[in-house]
Amino acid sequence: MITRRGCIQLTVLGGAGFLLSGHMPYKQWAVYRSQRLMIVASRSEEAAFPLAKALVAELEAKIPRARPDATRAPSILHVTRLLLTQQIQIAVMTEDQARLMASGEGEAGYEGAVPLRVLAFLSEPYVLVSHEDFADDRARLIAASLFGKHRSTLISPRLSSPQAMRRRAEELRIPLHQGTEKYLFNPPSDAPAP
Repeated sequence: MITRRGCIQLTVLGGAGFLLSGHMPYKQWAVYRSQRLMIVASRSEEAAFPLAKALVAELEAKIPRARPDATRAPSILHVTRLLLTQQIQIAVMTEDQARLMASGEGEAGYEGAVPLRVLAFLSEPYVLVSHEDFADDRARLIAASLFGKHRSTLISPRLSSPQAMRRRAEELRIPLHQGTEKYLFNPPSDAPAP
């Protein structure tokens, strides 16, 4: 027969075991994100999410092994947190939001400056950015998908040349990602000129 004291001990031991097991309530979400190329957009920016979904469809057709997917964050502040903590490494946002986030200003920069890199300039005023730690080979693969043989219609026609992209990135004070830059300025011999 279990006494009151035994019941309390079992409860405490069970609680301690639960806490010490390292249980994370959103573990499956973390695993899902780690296995996919996640692109985040802010819910507060209405056109950003459809653009992210269109980008996912295009990347899925060209590089299916990347397993691209799009998600929405409630606000640009949440996007900032996701990028800053590298829970998600790619985002679609306006150029103004990217500039503020990179400089640590305004709502987008509330958590501090996020070290961003430009992957591509999309339909104006949107830009595809990544955390600076996003792998060069993955950035190059995205650049090849967007600027390669079948150039993406999502790319800003005004900002599709390597020189125009570099100038605009400098104006935003966010450098081009090294992987993107390597593809644009040194494309493989079988790729069309960007």
